[in-house]
Amino acid sequence: MNKRQFPKRLKAVLFDYDGVLVDSMYDNFRAWRKVFLKQKVSLRKNDYLPLEGMNPAGVARTIVLNNKLKLSESQILKIARDKDNVYVNFNKLRLYPGVLQILKRLKASKKLLALVSGATKLRLAKTAPGKLLALFDVLITGDMNLKVKPSPDPYKRALEMLEVESHEAVAVENAPLGILSVSGAGLYCIAIRSTLPAKFLSNADLIIEKFFDLKKYLLQGK
Repeated sequence: MNKRQFPKRLKAVLFDYDGVLVDSMYDNFRAWRKVFLKQKVSLRKNDYLPLEGMNPAGVARTIVLNNKLKLSESQILKIARDKDNVYVNFNKLRLYPGVLQILKRLKASKKLLALVSGATKLRLAKTAPGKLLALFDVLITGDMNLKVKPSPDPYKRALEMLEVESHEAVAVENAPLGILSVSGAGLYCIAIRSTLPAKFLSNADLIIEKFFDLKKYLLQGK
């Protein structure tokens, strides 16, 4: 895949949520593991992490398919709801270092911000700090009437709502499905190696080690 050029005039930055802004992947994995143990499936991290970016129903369907479980759609959707309930009750919110600082500085420099997540709106409302969500001009969630990642639709919708073109924006992801979604929407993609080794992120235009490294690329001279 050919690498894109960083926008000459950056107008907007679009962020994934889990694994990008918040250190939540272990809590998500633990919740999925708990609900699938009831189905006699002992989930491993490597079974879940590459699916990050899908909405809960998509993750549940994929795990059911991969384990050849014979479940109805209603049963699958119940697993997805149960997982979110477990997560809401037991998660410990941990923002990555520099998240609020960098987001506030981007806002101060008149950049538009979007959150593009596979999480449901309800989970975000119950677990994400209001001061964090208030920084975003647009919220795209996994329960909207859109195809989910790796489809480009979530990022395309965010661009439409922000009223910017793909060459004027950058997206920040941490997982293969999200990177494919970003690339399909035509945006420059920065991948953070927060949850997976760099070899899984090779389709991104730039790979960085941690969130705070974004300062170098998004706040140059600021």
